[in-house]
Amino acid sequence: MRKELVLLSLTMILVACGSSSSDGGTPKPNSAKKINQPEDKYSTDSASWWTTKTPDSAFLTDKMSVDDRNRLQLANADWIGSTDADPGFDAGMNALKNGKNVAKQFRIVRGYTRKDGKVSVYLRDPAVAGWKYQTFGQVINNDNKRSKGYVTIGKAYTPTKSDTITATYKGVAMGTLNLQSEVIANMTATLNWAAGTGNLSVKVTDSKIAKNNISSGWYNKLQDAAYLDFSEKMPWNADQKVFEGQYSQARLYGNKQAREVNGTFDRGYKGQVYQGAFAGKTSEYIHKTTDSDTPTDSGSANTPKKSITNELL
Repeated sequence: MRKELVLLSLTMILVACGSSSSDGGTPKPNSAKKINQPEDKYSTDSASWWTTKTPDSAFLTDKMSVDDRNRLQLANADWIGSTDADPGFDAGMNALKNGKNVAKQFRIVRGYTRKDGKVSVYLRDPAVAGWKYQTFGQVINNDNKRSKGYVTIGKAYTPTKSDTITATYKGVAMGTLNLQSEVIANMTATLNWAAGTGNLSVKVTDSKIAKNNISSGWYNKLQDAAYLDFSEKMPWNADQKVFEGQYSQARLYGNKQAREVNGTFDRGYKGQVYQGAFAGKTSEYIHKTTDSDTPTDSGSANTPKKSITNELL
């Protein structure tokens, strides 16, 4: 059944090529806000956050919304990609066809194409991936079959000064080397937050690459690519409300709790651009608060809370 969609306040992150920047419920129109496209590298507008100014994926803004619990809602896709069909230039589906590396919940792509047909966005299907609040995808130039970067979507959650959070996230990372060779990897992240600040450390491992996958527009066998593994510690940027390192940036998502994470990265390897995005959800989570005005999902205020999920990716 198609859900009614409205424009609302959400968070978007986009990595543009060549720059150093990346279910459930019915939305409530009376609490929605229009998405505004920022004019600067970072937007502090509560309705939008991108890492670079670009119109390439702006058409997505009328394809998504969140409900009153900040759960991401997506419009019906223009097309659905899966491992049951030809994977084309999608590394997630290729990984499964090759029998390596990626968990089955990352196998489905929701595709959206701009009206002029020149740009498409391949989003990981959040419902299949087990994500409630966010997802990410690759932007493809349909004229030259090259990557135009990565976008993350969702309404970000920012912990308060009264929150103390320790969390571990598990998920997936996908990227593109030299605009056309796709990479897929496992991702883990660790959050430490207290007194209104903190850091998020991300680790990308078990990288596999499908060389010249986009330019060929067809399935190319994955190869080991440990040389593209990386880790980075991202301190909290209070002005921009983002965890930001030298090569990566990320935000948290959830309904009053930081249950999910996503972000983008822009790195280099031997003179080639390596860009991508990552996302995951909590495998371990401890959240305490002392502010009676900021209760968590797991209990009453003023009492330390501890919640360890069994939702392992």
